Amino acid sequence: MERTARIAVFAGPTATILNTPDLITSNKARARHGLSLRPSQFDRLRPQRLAAPATVYIEAFSAHPLERDAANLYAPADGWLDTDGTFHNVQPSDDATPVYVVELHPDDGLYPLPYMARQANGSAWEETATAPFASPGAARQTFYPDARRLYEEIERFGLADHGTPVELWSIADFDFFRSPTVDETLYWLGLTVDTTVPLIGHAAQRRHQSLSADGDRNVVDGVKYIASGVALDERGEDRVGACVVVDELVYTARDVTKVDARPGGYADGLVPTAMPHVTITKYGRYVATRHGTPPTSDDEVEILARIKANLAHAPLAGFVCEGMSPFGTVDPARNAALSVAISPACQ
Repeated sequence: MERTARIAVFAGPTATILNTPDLITSNKARARHGLSLRPSQFDRLRPQRLAAPATVYIEAFSAHPLERDAANLYAPADGWLDTDGTFHNVQPSDDATPVYVVELHPDDGLYPLPYMARQANGSAWEETATAPFASPGAARQTFYPDARRLYEEIERFGLADHGTPVELWSIADFDFFRSPTVDETLYWLGLTVDTTVPLIGHAAQRRHQSLSADGDRNVVDGVKYIASGVALDERGEDRVGACVVVDELVYTARDVTKVDARPGGYADGLVPTAMPHVTITKYGRYVATRHGTPPTSDDEVEILARIKANLAHAPLAGFVCEGMSPFGTVDPARNAALSVAISPACQ
């Protein structure tokens, strides 16, 4: 298929769509090294790369519970394994297992495999850090550095509606960039960037690789939207403006709003008469602070001034504070100032 688009992909360092579940040592590794097994029935397989070729025997008719019912529609298997695990080209006995033979190679790409790594002291990984509440230096990273690995895993493991592979690199070329923290970035890009190409944003409410992860589908839909050319006019220029593609819907960035932290939590259209006066404040990683004295609410003069103005002019008002992902933490001075807004004296 001819590639029809070149897409620049920007992703923030703490974007949920790039976040992944903790890498937990598998029971295969625990059994190999004499460690206590986890009680789960199955190991969680994680995308990894082979270091050397491997021959694998796959049991025939095991891809679906009812596949064997249509065995007469299939070509013969590649051979059989007897009860001792020996391969035969001819069926050796009635209880032999028909199998397919496949050669796996490192250049095939990622494969879902048991996670075999352990901690430096030989113990199993039970979470991202070496122990609960460990310091940052004793923890691993769960966020991908950019979207390259995300796109690779989507195309490698994702299935289209009729069982065919998900197409990303076959329909577009991609350049990946690490961007600052994304807030209303897409909206502001639409206002400030003079471009004739589509601007598309994605979001995820669940981490990549987690159960029912929504971000992967949003990425695929966004790529299809761009590659289809549906947003272009007769001159080949974008006619829609910046959009957010989530939950199989396309929203204009100027109208979309997040109303709930769940898949389907985005809505289009606001009712001005039902909107309170909301002030947004953000955690600043590099905000200057006074040395030698503990932070207090008095350090946040902007928040205190807004509280005073809201009390005078906006009976229905509130604050939204954007903290640091993934736990929403903010600096102590900002917390102290926001606590003033909910104190009885302000009610």
